[in-house]
Amino acid sequence: MTNKWGLIKGNYYFYIITIELKRRMRILISKHIKKIGLVLVGVCSLMLAGCGLGSDKLSTGFYKEADIKPNGEFVIKNRVDESDVKKGGIYYYVEMGKDDATKGKIVSVTAKSGSEPIDIKWKSTVGNMTAVTAARIKLDYSQDGYVKEKYEMVTGKAGTGNHGEASVRYQIAQEGDNKGKAEKIYYYNSLGDNNSIGNVAQAKIAYNKKGNIDTITYMDKDGKVTSGYLGASILGFVYDKEKSDVLNAIEIRDNNGVLKNNGSKYARITYSYDKKGRVISRKLYNEAGDLNGSAQKSLSIYLEPNTINDKLQQMKDSLIEAGAETKYTYDDKHAGPVKIQFMGIDGQAAPIKDGAKDVAELDMTYDDTDRITDLKFI
Repeated sequence: MTNKWGLIKGNYYFYIITIELKRRMRILISKHIKKIGLVLVGVCSLMLAGCGLGSDKLSTGFYKEADIKPNGEFVIKNRVDESDVKKGGIYYYVEMGKDDATKGKIVSVTAKSGSEPIDIKWKSTVGNMTAVTAARIKLDYSQDGYVKEKYEMVTGKAGTGNHGEASVRYQIAQEGDNKGKAEKIYYYNSLGDNNSIGNVAQAKIAYNKKGNIDTITYMDKDGKVTSGYLGASILGFVYDKEKSDVLNAIEIRDNNGVLKNNGSKYARITYSYDKKGRVISRKLYNEAGDLNGSAQKSLSIYLEPNTINDKLQQMKDSLIEAGAETKYTYDDKHAGPVKIQFMGIDGQAAPIKDGAKDVAELDMTYDDTDRITDLKFI
């Protein structure tokens, strides 16, 4: 591939050199910049919801983290001053309700770069998956027993969830063991119709005795079980036997609850974590229990100046994966990974076959404020 030079206008200017060799690909970026970016195609996504509060006691203002649980609860942490937001990076502006109906509840969460909203992929609390592509999530509590969310892009157009939905309505249990939790999901397209990609129109959430999500069952308008996220009719959640809140795996199951291979020939995604709860390994297994030798071997990468901060955030959030196993390495100073490796079934480097051809490892260097200053594609 020929060398490409690009000048990006803004508060900071930098040159990007892209060089692709047979076994080595490297992107060198000036160490003085504050903004860099990648566009990743085919990153997994998980549904977004938002009917719960986060881990911190919330008030209107900016936060460093805003992750989403599959049942619709936000996990929002690390309040920051507005002066810190102006230094660079992506932060989440949480607006709490003020009237009697919304007091103490989240009414909107907006991803911002500086003072401006920005379209990003919101992170799920499950492994290293994404939730929704949007700049803003608005919540509506006007219908008793339900919470509705609407996804908006910077342009005002509809954002999208993993089934192509523009908004979601959650039915909240009013009694019983699951009181206050979402038990059913309804998907709506940008026209407001109860419909999304394929024929998924709704989903049912079941919980285990510990109050954790046990399964999500996807259905059409008539309530018939159908194929949904990751090709699963029923998405199963498997937890650690000793630490019941630690998710060990996600399983793709058929309408009878039986483990099955999806179109990419894997049936289970397993996760390993470090002491800080960060994912350090993601593995794909088939229904026979073997590492999937036909695992994802493509990773499309483009330089896209208009989405620089979003792509930087994806790198920091470990929202990149490929191969039978993806390994994430961290240091003691920074929240994001300093190394991402794509591995085969033999535990050895497995270079990408399509897109970023021959890339087997990504190395990241950060500054003192957790901004990536150098990326190497190896």
